[in-house]
Amino acid sequence: MGGSWSLWEELAKKAPDFGRTNTFCGNVDESKWESFTLTMHSDTLIKRWVEYTGNELGTGAMTTLVDSGWYLSAVVVGQPHFAHQPEGTYTMWGWGLEIDNEGDYVKKKMSQATGTEILTELIHQFGVEDIIEEVLATTDVTPSMLPDAPALFARAGPGDGPRALHDGAEKVAGLGPLAALTGAGRCAAETRVDAGVQTGRPRGGATPPPNPSGARAGSFRSSALRGT
Repeated sequence: MGGSWSLWEELAKKAPDFGRTNTFCGNVDESKWESFTLTMHSDTLIKRWVEYTGNELGTGAMTTLVDSGWYLSAVVVGQPHFAHQPEGTYTMWGWGLEIDNEGDYVKKKMSQATGTEILTELIHQFGVEDIIEEVLATTDVTPSMLPDAPALFARAGPGDGPRALHDGAEKVAGLGPLAALTGAGRCAAETRVDAGVQTGRPRGGATPPPNPSGARAGSFRSSALRGT
């Protein structure tokens, strides 16, 4: 952990409204996840993905394969995605949440699978086995284990995250995705924005614009819980 985390730990020891830092670290096996980057030298998989999902390049729409044992998701980003990305090279990004489960086609845990095996499982889950040989031959896969990112997915209750505003504090505020905000999720940009709005409102006196976040809508939450 970095210096900002150490500062948070010291503050939390002295003031309970700074939350409980141990909720968000130290239990990697419970909430770790793994991402993977596909560097493709053929656009075959991207074309099939766009055709099937209707998610055009650059729309940022995520596709989750809810029946996957690893609970795989992937997103097709706009191309080229990186500066100086060579012509004829394409990229996709994906991840798995249940990485200690056995795969449905690759009979091992995702956390123990090679990049090629992760791509193999993804292709089978997506149902495009007819292009598997070409995709495997023209794709480099870079898996990445994320032991610290799980803080966003930790099971936290009231009082675990730092309050945006602290009793008696004039120059200290709780910002970022772990801040305790009513009705907001953690893994979203609006959480960071909302924290800033809440801390700035009492001092600046301005009325902030309404938050359009769909995460507050009941229909959004119920569909998320159903995995649809």
